[in-house]
Amino acid sequence: ILEKDALKVLLVDDDSADRILVGRLLSRGELDVNLLESEDASAALAVDTEDVDVILLDYFLPGLSGLDAIANLKARWPWAAIVVLTGQGDESVAKQAIQMGAVDYMSKKKLTRESLWRVIENGVELAFMRWRLEQQREELSQFAEMMLHDFKAPVRALLFTSEEISEGLDRADDTSLRE
Repeated sequence: ILEKDALKVLLVDDDSADRILVGRLLSRGELDVNLLESEDASAALAVDTEDVDVILLDYFLPGLSGLDAIANLKARWPWAAIVVLTGQGDESVAKQAIQMGAVDYMSKKKLTRESLWRVIENGVELAFMRWRLEQQREELSQFAEMMLHDFKAPVRALLFTSEEISEGLDRADDTSLRE
């Protein structure tokens, strides 16, 4: 999945020191990184780019929290891997983040170059598979609707024909009874 030359990463964090740290960790990876930064979720959603591979999202943000921003970010970039980062979280927050669509959750206290790149590589692959699965579900749903419509047409024709035959037989019976 990570076959392209540069990885586009959107880092959403209100702490400039954390943004610098993550930027340093990302710059020491195997891939070139095009790092876009934002201090809050609203500004992140306004970023002028069509493609983002990874969103590193701080849990505590001013305004819209990281968890609350996940749905909006997924709607804007449905194929992007969202990783929630926090300095003060617990397993319940991690569980919530995953349930809301994040591919992973990391403590900022345990960030290393290796752990961050491992999460990114796994996350990008997982996010792509999720996105592709959703695309296939939509295609299958459209196919099922089309097949249902196509199967209804002959059934309607048969019903119409059988009603015509039945009415014709009823008229024939009425005519023979009158004679």
